[in-house]
Amino acid sequence: MSLSRLYSTCSLLAVGLAMSIASEAFAQIDEILVTARKREEGLQQVPVAVTAFSGAEIQQRGIDGLEDLSTAVAGLFIDDQAAGQSGLISLRGVASSALNQTLDQAVSINVDGMAVSNGNVLRVGQYDLEQVEVLKGPQALFFGKNSPGGIISLKTKGPTDEFFVQGRAGYEFNAKEKFGEVIVSGPLTDSFGYRGVFYVTDQEGPFENVAIGDDNAEAQRELFGRLTLEFDPSEDFNANLKVSYSDIDSDATVGAQRINCSVTTGGPGSLEEPLDDCVPNETFVSARPLASAFAGIDESFRDGNYFWEQTTLLATLGIDYNPTDKLSITSITGYYQTDQEYFQEFVRAAPALPAGGLLVPANSVTASNQPSYRALSQELRLATNFDGPLNFVGGVFFEDNFAVDRPCPVFFGLFICTAYNVNGVAYSTFGQVVADVTDTVEITGGLRYTKEVKEVDAFAFGPVRGPVPFTPDERRFDNVSPEFTISWRPTDDLTVYGAYKEGFKSGSFNTATGGSGAQSFDQEIAEGGEIGVKSTWFDRTLRVNATAYRFNYSGLQVSSFDATINQISTSNAGAARVQGIELETLWTPSQIEGLTLNGSMNYNRARYTDFRQAPCFLGQTPATGCIGGNFQDLTGESIVQAPEWTATFGASIDRSLPNSDLRFRVSADAAYSSEYFTQLSAGPPNLWEDGYFIVNAGGAIYDDTKGWEIAVIGRNLNNDVFPTISNNSTLGSEITATTNRPRAVIMQLTIRPTDLFAN
Repeated sequence: MSLSRLYSTCSLLAVGLAMSIASEAFAQIDEILVTARKREEGLQQVPVAVTAFSGAEIQQRGIDGLEDLSTAVAGLFIDDQAAGQSGLISLRGVASSALNQTLDQAVSINVDGMAVSNGNVLRVGQYDLEQVEVLKGPQALFFGKNSPGGIISLKTKGPTDEFFVQGRAGYEFNAKEKFGEVIVSGPLTDSFGYRGVFYVTDQEGPFENVAIGDDNAEAQRELFGRLTLEFDPSEDFNANLKVSYSDIDSDATVGAQRINCSVTTGGPGSLEEPLDDCVPNETFVSARPLASAFAGIDESFRDGNYFWEQTTLLATLGIDYNPTDKLSITSITGYYQTDQEYFQEFVRAAPALPAGGLLVPANSVTASNQPSYRALSQELRLATNFDGPLNFVGGVFFEDNFAVDRPCPVFFGLFICTAYNVNGVAYSTFGQVVADVTDTVEITGGLRYTKEVKEVDAFAFGPVRGPVPFTPDERRFDNVSPEFTISWRPTDDLTVYGAYKEGFKSGSFNTATGGSGAQSFDQEIAEGGEIGVKSTWFDRTLRVNATAYRFNYSGLQVSSFDATINQISTSNAGAARVQGIELETLWTPSQIEGLTLNGSMNYNRARYTDFRQAPCFLGQTPATGCIGGNFQDLTGESIVQAPEWTATFGASIDRSLPNSDLRFRVSADAAYSSEYFTQLSAGPPNLWEDGYFIVNAGGAIYDDTKGWEIAVIGRNLNNDVFPTISNNSTLGSEITATTNRPRAVIMQLTIRPTDLFAN
């Protein structure tokens, strides 16, 4: 039975069973208020394709970080440490590479109102969350910056009305990870509150390096803190300041894992590394570098041992003012800064030689880098709440950003370091008119005008020193993205809508060392529409939402790695089309107290409709489609990281134990993905045939009145390890990749002392 038929059968059985159950339920589905249009609306009433999770639902489903959203939202993939550099987000098959440090993400992140296009913000946005909203498709109007692929909006928790303190500690057995968290919150005065969050983790590593006999490779330590201050003197004024800081330190031993050696050897083994099994799993081969060979090459190599470090600062100041009951003014000021330093191995490039019992590569592709990104933004927004049929939301947005990429690769004993500085300024204005045509019909229309300017300068260090010329060294982009929606709400339990949308993402520069070709790339534009139905049934115990969409992309930005010249470059595909159908269900059957069943499915056909100058993969010949030794025609082929089928299934139960004041919570979920390409440059040999299937489960016993909880959380219990980003190795056509995390089993204790000792 195909996946679509299986899912349809399960959905029909669920609906049929629900119809046979009495309407009296233990609990209805909680209504979630979302801000997809920058005003609070019910999830089932807003005419936007959005999946939302409240803080309670995040806990109930056992979502422990943003990567876990991939098992809760079909068509969404998140890797917050893709390639060890920048986070990777793919939604409906639309993504931007994590390899280009100065490239904006196609799916951007919004944290407490601030729009951030840099993927590294994932690591500071996932703690102590109040709500998560995943908005799908182009989003031009309301989230600070135009986004052609979608938005992940994160709202962190604010101060509590009463004093609150919570401590949490846990241990993950596979990576030997220890972690702890403390939250303190409460009022200082009647109008002033605070909330503080501190989190620390230390792990030995989830992988095994068979080259040196290290059972726990990729050790990592992280410190995180957030302070929230809120001033709320009246119903008409509110101001909140949130400052988050993260410091991550890793040994960076997992740079590249071979996932396909048969291209070169014709068999499962590797010519370059005899110990390598050449399949994605929890083991890999990487010898420690000869530190003396790398020390002193450049200051960024330090003592010659591998390392990876990152610090991130995010601060937002939000002010809401209602001068009258008909007008509201909102100001969002944001500052974001992230700094990385790393030296790691990306590609093993030659046979290993024995040295003191260890495997030491004669040659490899290693690189250091010191990338950084800073952004300061300001948004002002005015919204009306008139009694009549017309209302308006509009405002202005400004961002000043500065990105640095300083790659320093060592390639067959040669090295060249280059510092690239990219300055960017973005201005935009936006507005939307909302017209209530009748009691059940609403029409909205709006647009955003954007102007962006980016400038670059570069300087080479090492054996070759001096300025690196760019032609051009400045790019200007102008865009108008309209949006039009009509929705019909005949009852509170049914919303039908249709929308036309456009999206935009500016181009930038190719900040990479070596090679030739275009030094910049153009903007990416999306246009198309969607039709959606949102419905609740049987006394609001069953929710069924469906969306059909079709969007055309011009200038889709795709990145590739050319191993022959050690160059990462981004170019524009001529055209691409993303179309499909989504289905989401949530059911709280009335016959079983505390039971929740959920599922989602996404059929997504994402294809290049015009991409005649895609780079050839290493070893590709004219007979296999390499034209003139430089290009291949990928028209009609699948977009990178765009599986046709994705699905999630889950169940949880939360109820009291018989004859006891204690409660228990048990949850299980699974995520499925069909096959997909993991990197453009690797070409057809890199097709990951099997996709992946991940199973998670967890359980807890707790007492809310006394303030304690003991939980067991299992992630990827079937230990399905799959590639997220891949490349050709430098010699031959072996494929190397970074992968997801192997199986994780966590024991966790949570206590709230104010409740524990009060009882």
